[in-house]
Amino acid sequence: PETTGYIIETFLAAAELLRRPELVQRAQRMIDWERSIQQADGAFPGRYARVEAVPAQTLLLDAMRARTGAPLAAAPAVRTSAGLPDGDVRRADVIGLYPFDHVLLAIRVTGAQLREHLEQSARWYAVGPGAQVAPDPAVPAGSFDVLGGAAYEIDLAQPPGRRLRSLLVGGRDLGPADSVTVALPADRAARFPGAPIVHDRGERLRDVLVEE
Repeated sequence: PETTGYIIETFLAAAELLRRPELVQRAQRMIDWERSIQQADGAFPGRYARVEAVPAQTLLLDAMRARTGAPLAAAPAVRTSAGLPDGDVRRADVIGLYPFDHVLLAIRVTGAQLREHLEQSARWYAVGPGAQVAPDPAVPAGSFDVLGGAAYEIDLAQPPGRRLRSLLVGGRDLGPADSVTVALPADRAARFPGAPIVHDRGERLRDVLVEE
C-alpha cells in the first residue's frame, strides 16, 4: 500500500506532464484497490509485509536497529492482522506488531549466513502453473523473515535456494566472507550457529518497540 501510494502520485503527475489521460485511469484503479483494503480506522493491515515494505514492519525493524545500533535487523513478517490505527495509538496496538516474549539481541554474522537466512525465507513462496505465486503449505508462515537496512532482490523464477539475486548493505554488495551486525529476536539466533552475540540487555523486543 505504501509503495502504491507513491506510484499513484507519479502516474497523476505523468498524466499531466505527458498529456496521457489513460494514466489517470490507471491511477484510479490503484486508488480503488487501496480503498478496498483500507481498514475502517484508516489504517492498512500488515499482511503485505511479505511482498513490500509496510509501515508496521518498518517500525518494528527501525526500533530494533535504533536500540542495538546494528545496521541491519531481521524479524518475522508482522501478523497479517497487524497494523496501527490512524489516530491515537494504544500500547496494545504497538505490542500487537510483535506479541511474542523474545529478547532482543544483536549478533555478528557473515554474508554467507545472511544470504542463506534470506534464501530460507524465500522458500515460503511457491510458484505453480502459469507462474501463480502462493504460500507453500509445507513452509510455516512464521519462518518468513524480513530484513531491514539492506536492499535485496528475490527472483521467484529461480528454484528455492537460488532465489536471492542481490544483497546490498550501505550501497555495496555483501560478499559471503563479509561480516555485519544484525539485530534479531533471540529465537532467531539459533539459525546462525557460532555467531557471536554483541548486544544482549535482556530486553524483550515488544517492550523495546513500545519505548522506541
